[in-house]
Amino acid sequence: MTFFSETKQLPPDSLLQLITEFRNDPSPDKIDLGVGVYQDEHGKTPIFEAVELAQRRLQTDEDSKTYLGPLGWPGFADEVRKLVLGEVLEEKLAGRFAVLPTPGGSGALKSAGTLVQRLNPSAKIRLPDPTWANHKPIFLSCDLETVTYAYYDNEATSLDREKMYADLAAAQSGDIIVVHGNCHNPTGEDLSAEDWKFLTDLALEKGIVPFIDIAYQGLGQGFHEDMAHVRSLLESVPEAILCYSFSKNMGLYRERVGAALVMTENADMAERVQSNLNEIARRTYSMPPSYGAALAWYLLSDPDLNASWRKELEQLRKRVVSLRAQVTDALSSEFGDNRFQYITAQNGMFSRLPLTPEQINRFKTESSIYMAGDGRVNMCGFTPAKIARFTENMSSVLK
Repeated sequence: MTFFSETKQLPPDSLLQLITEFRNDPSPDKIDLGVGVYQDEHGKTPIFEAVELAQRRLQTDEDSKTYLGPLGWPGFADEVRKLVLGEVLEEKLAGRFAVLPTPGGSGALKSAGTLVQRLNPSAKIRLPDPTWANHKPIFLSCDLETVTYAYYDNEATSLDREKMYADLAAAQSGDIIVVHGNCHNPTGEDLSAEDWKFLTDLALEKGIVPFIDIAYQGLGQGFHEDMAHVRSLLESVPEAILCYSFSKNMGLYRERVGAALVMTENADMAERVQSNLNEIARRTYSMPPSYGAALAWYLLSDPDLNASWRKELEQLRKRVVSLRAQVTDALSSEFGDNRFQYITAQNGMFSRLPLTPEQINRFKTESSIYMAGDGRVNMCGFTPAKIARFTENMSSVLK
């Protein structure tokens, strides 16, 4: 027997397996609605023009590849804090934030989870149902207990608000409630202003900590609109955790650009938390990748690049809104009713279809239409021709 001889073969990640199956499908008419990235009308994930300009700037400006420390590219952490808070709130909450640049949003989740475990090992991580597939494993890897709270009713295609409120009310002081920012829940269903107020009041009443995950700012209602509820909560509660990813709204998927932000009651606490975050980074990845963070820094700090980025991001947002309307209209016309009207009312790249696993498998095996096993679809996988073909297959499967 050798050291690795008893290694068990683990099953492949379901979404990565789906991507592989799609890639190997020889059908010229195959449709990919499963991969969670923005795609243009040609099925390509483009590089933002502002990012291309920033790359040229970086090639000229960068004169060394030496270590930069746990905060990575100089100024990046400050710009992320300003982005999250906005000008007014950034001034009001000055000094209360610790910020750690991380390898993507997943690195932010892992770092923040490790901090939670260090400060309160008995804290429960309360996750919405559904949430992203990596959430639970990441928190479990931090030796934290996870429980779920009701979020989406797949049959009613809407928030299960009554059950959600009841589940959240069971939280105890010191628990962590993971909340998705706008467009972030895989169903496409966002919390309302009333829901955010409920969370704020609950945090104040019970001493729970909101943990906000954000990756789609600018792809929902608008650049500032998508942060309005988050900022309102941060202005009201004494402490919170926020994880931010630039994969989606800057298209920096492979560059792994993210940050963990921790809001504390005062500057002294923020300084102590920062020292812990720095140490957590040191014992895991040591220092964050700098290339993508540098590109993000240019887009955030340079007025011209910032304006260019926001303009292009708004174009992406409008295209997603248009695709939602086109899919809804096509399905309404096919079925002669408004059962899919909820797709238009939702936000961001994703929606969730009320399909069984058997029906989802039929789409794949009979028509080469690929989607996640829970019915999640990426609106950006559609084009007018694909919408027509998809609608025909929906009719065949459901009727």
